[in-house]
Amino acid sequence: MTEFEISPQVAWPQIQAGQLQLIDVRSPLERRIGHIAAAHVCAPTELPACVDQGTPTVVMCARGISSAQCVAALRKAGHEHVFNLTGGFAAWHSAGLPVINEDPWFERHQRQMVLPEVGESGQLKLRDASIALIGVGGLGCPAAQYLAAAGVGHLILIDPDQVERSNLHRQILHDDAAVGTLKVDSAQTRLLAMNPDLKLTTHALRLTASNASSLLRDAEVIIDGSDNLDSREASNGYAVEAGVPLVYAAVEQWRGQLAVFHPQRAPEAGCYQCLFPAIDQAPSPRTCAEAGVMGVVPAVLGSLQASEAIKCILDHDQALRGRLLRLDVLAMRFREAQLRRDPQCPVCGSHSDPGHGHPATMAP
Repeated sequence: MTEFEISPQVAWPQIQAGQLQLIDVRSPLERRIGHIAAAHVCAPTELPACVDQGTPTVVMCARGISSAQCVAALRKAGHEHVFNLTGGFAAWHSAGLPVINEDPWFERHQRQMVLPEVGESGQLKLRDASIALIGVGGLGCPAAQYLAAAGVGHLILIDPDQVERSNLHRQILHDDAAVGTLKVDSAQTRLLAMNPDLKLTTHALRLTASNASSLLRDAEVIIDGSDNLDSREASNGYAVEAGVPLVYAAVEQWRGQLAVFHPQRAPEAGCYQCLFPAIDQAPSPRTCAEAGVMGVVPAVLGSLQASEAIKCILDHDQALRGRLLRLDVLAMRFREAQLRRDPQCPVCGSHSDPGHGHPATMAP
């Protein structure tokens, strides 16, 4: 602390007594978290005009860093009775001093809304979004966790299975006490504890072609973390028909792969079945019990699925549409391949871009 600093505890009685002027230079977004009734709001560029020469002034920002720079500039310009509020609004709040109009939703998501790609409008899009997760296992657990934390308003969880102890090294929403319970119920408990504002719809069912329309009808994005070809085919067929993005991932041992299929936005890349054209004849992918899996691998891929789903909701141009990302965690190598539509694809093959694929070999 420099000689030009003043703590919130020392400043507050002087502000109450009218002996000290408080100026808040935080952004409008930062002030949505909460503000101080006695503070004057001023943009940093307008500070010289806001400072009352007859009253000592303390300048406050979020954490006391940018306001310290403002104070240094003011003092250099001849304003001798200007001080920085040590620790800023965060320290004021931590000290239990009066704050009004706190908005927990803004406080929760402030660090995300600061990103230019998100902002308040993007965060509101996430709040209004509905995302379906097929499978609440190795991929679905981290995906659901990060989507809930990011402020996605509605998650649809689809999984018929119960928690097994062998799941716990990679399925991080479940714990030992949840063994024997439905995965969707275990996940619901943890997700609501993380974000009580979250709306959750759970289905203890396996996704099939016959129920896909009813289970996925509210989804704006579908995250495929399933472990069987029937569910993958059903989710892909529905996604193409409904025109919504399908965020696919698969893992095995130390490896994983990820892609976003959205023929309406990336028609040249086709759909999941363009990548794996022999899906009806292909053998089922090996399960984790058969092939083994390092627990951090689905954590990485599931987190990336959440990231891609968020970018799809925000309509970000850099979503992984039309590309297949392959990851080898053991060697720590990333590879990327372009996806191409199969003109003979029975699901989306109405365009003429050539394409080919290889049978799927990975499973969550």
